[in-house]
Amino acid sequence: MHFLIDGYNLFFHVEEDPSCANRKAFVEQISCMMREKNFHGEMIFDTPLHHYSPIPHTTEDPPLTIAFAADGQEADDMIIERLYGYKKPEKIIVVTADRELRSRALDAGARTLSSDAFLKKLHKKKKSRKEEKKHLPLSNKEKERLHKIFEEKFKEYE
Repeated sequence: MHFLIDGYNLFFHVEEDPSCANRKAFVEQISCMMREKNFHGEMIFDTPLHHYSPIPHTTEDPPLTIAFAADGQEADDMIIERLYGYKKPEKIIVVTADRELRSRALDAGARTLSSDAFLKKLHKKKKSRKEEKKHLPLSNKEKERLHKIFEEKFKEYE
């Protein structure tokens, strides 16, 4: 899954102190969880006060690329610009709790996910292959085979 994440929206959902150190730790934590889930995406922030740039700047560190909007541009606008750059925006999930951004993302053809839902998705434990197989429904042929074994065993006890 590919995500475009409203950086500060998600950050302030879990953190109150906007210090650079807290933001870096938060980004690292989200990146690690995304790596475990085999997710990838881009977390886009508004330009930090201490860094003015006429163009957006990006740090690529898969699975999570970090981008800062250009001076005078909001992260929301940059997210929408990115969406229009994708050939298949319907395969992109925009993560935000901002209603206006969600509406704009849906209009651009993307799917959306609230910050809460995204965090739950990251924290959800991945099922092992063994657990996945355990919950698969039985085919009719398999049911018949097991029923036959049961009947044979039952006859032995009669």
